[in-house]
Amino acid sequence: MIARVLKIAINLAGFLPEKLVVFGGAIIGVIASFFLPGRWLIALKNLRQAFPQRSRRWRLLTALKHFAHLGSMTLLTAHVLRKGKGWFEEHLRLRGVDLYEEARRKGSGVIILTAHVGNWELGGFAHAIRYGGLCTVGRPVRNSKVEELLVELRSKMRMHQVPFHGSFYQMSRILRAKRDVAILPDHNTPYEKALFVEFFNKPASFPRSPYLLMKRTGAPAVIAFTNFKKGSLCVEYLSIIEDAATPEEFFSLYSRALEVYIRRYPEQYLWMHDRWKNIPPASSSEERNR
Repeated sequence: MIARVLKIAINLAGFLPEKLVVFGGAIIGVIASFFLPGRWLIALKNLRQAFPQRSRRWRLLTALKHFAHLGSMTLLTAHVLRKGKGWFEEHLRLRGVDLYEEARRKGSGVIILTAHVGNWELGGFAHAIRYGGLCTVGRPVRNSKVEELLVELRSKMRMHQVPFHGSFYQMSRILRAKRDVAILPDHNTPYEKALFVEFFNKPASFPRSPYLLMKRTGAPAVIAFTNFKKGSLCVEYLSIIEDAATPEEFFSLYSRALEVYIRRYPEQYLWMHDRWKNIPPASSSEERNR
């Protein structure tokens, strides 16, 4: 039933004018946010951490814009899935392509380090269409029919999902086969798999796997983010990481690049995720002793 409703929604979004899709999605995002008070609290807490110098009014407005952006991008993604690859010919802008192609010439696939900013789903589609495919890592949706539908839709855009369990081994094989892998390491990571690096002046958890993949396969990592402005999707390839000596150095480079990008487009980051949920064990002990 849910899969059928989702398919109908995608088809409907495809027939609507794009401006109406973006505007209507923003309205839906804002309305939906008022049924998610917990997510509002997390978003405002995160914005206070990232932008302590900004006024409370600015943070409230940015949180509201962020929910509107999420609604717009969700509906726009459905619209694009119905329109197909042709949408990108008219709406896509690429920056830093020479940098990505330089990394590709090194003889293996490339680790695309991206984040939950802009429209990461459409960014993945754009890269996959231009460069012959892209693999991502993710947990399957619980509803098997919905999962089947998502797999089918993504595959039409040449994007394929690697199951979360056993993903490290599969990603290694994919990279050695000269295919690209996209990883979004900007979400909170469980303690047992985490390392901690400064992000907006506070330690945040990151997974070790992208660094270990780079070391094991020799594949370079390219930092790439997206933004959506004035009806255009922009994919920006920003820098190459290939000689970081430690995972902390690796993620310091990534974290700094992401901070700069978020400061450019603060309303397009996923603030409702509890980014600083886990803190370093030493910090946890200090807070408990206070």
